[in-house]
This record gives sequence, C-alpha cells and structure tokens, in this order.
Amino acid sequence: LAAHGPFLTDRMSITPWPGRSANLVTGRRTPWENTTPRIPEHIAAPLIKAAVFYVEHASADLIAAQAELAACHDTIHAEQPDRCHRSRLEAFISARRHAGRGMPALPRHFARRAPDAHVSGGVVQALNRNLTGLLAGVPGSSLRHHRNLLADAAQQLGYEEGGLDTPMSIWPATGWPWRSRLDPPSLIGELTHLRTACWIVIAYLSGMRDAEVRELTRDCAFTEPGAGGRTRFKLRGCVF
Repeated sequence: LAAHGPFLTDRMSITPWPGRSANLVTGRRTPWENTTPRIPEHIAAPLIKAAVFYVEHASADLIAAQAELAACHDTIHAEQPDRCHRSRLEAFISARRHAGRGMPALPRHFARRAPDAHVSGGVVQALNRNLTGLLAGVPGSSLRHHRNLLADAAQQLGYEEGGLDTPMSIWPATGWPWRSRLDPPSLIGELTHLRTACWIVIAYLSGMRDAEVRELTRDCAFTEPGAGGRTRFKLRGCVF
C-alpha cells in the first residue's frame, strides 16, 4: 500500500462499494424517529420534580452558603490579636448554646481522622476543628491552645451534622428541610448536584441533546412576545 500513496488519498476508492454506505449495501434502513424507549413516567416524574426543586429553591440555599463561607474566610484572614481568639470561641459556643445547636461534627467521609470516635444517628462524635475555627473567626493553628474549652463545649452541646448557619429550604412533601446543614465538602458536592439538576431541567423541557446543553453560555436565555400576548422563553446556542 505504501507504493500507492495517491490511491489512499481518495477515500471513496478504498471501500469495497465505492459511493455507497454500508447501510445501503445491506439494505438496512435507518428509522427517522428515535427508537430508544422513553423513561417511564413513574421514574421521570420524581426526577424532574427533584431537579426543579434544586433549581428553584435549593440553589438559593447553596448560593447563600457560599456567601457565608466567603465572609468567614474574609474575617479569618483579617489581622487579629491572639488575645481575641478565646473570646471569639466563647462567643461562638454561647451562640450555639442559645440556638440549641451542637458543635460542628467531623464529616462522615473524614471519620478516619478520628478513629476512636463513635457514630451516633449518622453523626460522627468528633469536632470539625477546621470549620469551628472558620465559623468562630479563629485561625486553625490557634485551636490547639483551647482544646479543653472545645472539648467541654462538645460534651455539653453535642454535635450536629454540617455546621454552617445557612438554613435549608423545606421539602414540600415532608415539611422538613431538604437536607441537613452544610459544611464545605458537602457544599461542593451539592453544587455538582445543582449543575446536574440544571442540565436535567434544560434537557427535559427543551429536548436539547447533551452536547447542545453543554454548549450553552451565560447569555443564552432570552424572551420574545408570542401569540396571544404570552411570553416565549428561548435559548440561543449550537444545534448539532
């Protein structure tokens, strides 16, 4: 074949049936309609319901939690004398006691950091020191000087999953928050779920393909007046 370079430049000439596709040769006809069965209603309905809730309600919780974390980081990076650290921790513990809340617990997937701690009600009975310091406005390196204070507070107040102050919206079906309070790792995970929920809602309501949804940009949404005065919501993007 190396001796027939020009022959290989013509793609049509190297096929056994020049100018015809494999489907045409075998007599196979490609159906115009999609042959993949639809997702059953009893599966699709809860999926869409949950995705819409994420987009319309849970998203506000996640954005608020992001803002809370950003404010905590700004506070802890500001210059502060060491003598303020104990008073800040005491104020944080007092606020938790007044609100009837526990100390931030170590996330379950980090339980290996406290191998001697037991798990009660799905909550690791060990302190999330990094988050405690962040919420109290105290650098983590200073917490080792206040071990007894933190241990006593945990003994009195117990532990709670998550730890951030941002409350979670109510899930209509139960009347309870849609999840426990967040911590930094769970916030990252929920933001991933939120992006997936946005994809589900867009794909389901528009019929767009996966690649078409992923090609959408921030300024893709716009509206136009429709028949009868109704507003038409549209997306501008690539069609494959």
